[in-house]
Amino acid sequence: IFLTKATSIEKYNLAEQNFSYFFPDEPPTFIFSPASRRRGRPPKRASASLEDNITPKQNTPGNKSKVSRERARFQKQKE
Repeated sequence: IFLTKATSIEKYNLAEQNFSYFFPDEPPTFIFSPASRRRGRPPKRASASLEDNITPKQNTPGNKSKVSRERARFQKQKE
């Protein structure tokens, strides 16, 4: 939402203009892409400079089964 000062509306005659005055070209057409069927929310991406400094979390809810499988595998290797 944009708020415009009353003085700016008077100065530039904005009350008399419409959207096509400011954007005379055809409206953009966007290519349709179907929604992905992934479960859950995609992870947030960090900026490229910060990616190297981030260590992955091992105990996140999605990784619990993977962590428990790895733990069981390590215990079997010890025996």
